[in-house]
Amino acid sequence: MAICPMPWFPVYASELLSDEDFASWSPSARGCWLVLVARCWKDGSIPADLNAIARLCNEDAQAMREHWESIGSKFAAVPEVPGRLFGIRTEQERDLAIQKAEKLTKRGQAGATARWKSSDKVLKHSSSIA
Repeated sequence: MAICPMPWFPVYASELLSDEDFASWSPSARGCWLVLVARCWKDGSIPADLNAIARLCNEDAQAMREHWESIGSKFAAVPEVPGRLFGIRTEQERDLAIQKAEKLTKRGQAGATARWKSSDKVLKHSSSIA
């Protein structure tokens, strides 16, 4: 599970607002979900322990248990790391973001290579004239 190179993550407003799960959550559960998604994006995962999750969300344990009944299905166990959870959708978006970053990096490297190769030809040509 790689940490994403970008400090931001996409939130698709129309998708979020039309999601029946999200619409049924309390404002507090929505806030907890967003905090946990942001943690997953930044750190790669969150603790599986509900008390630790409550602390991350600044909630008491009872309130977090109630919220978890709603939002818990959006997270899954990290197979390689016992005791950690990842955001299911967060990982999909991370994979897309990493693929896009790698593609842009390759494009940039190819462009720089092409530019410097043509600059070398100009320099060689200029030095042979003098």
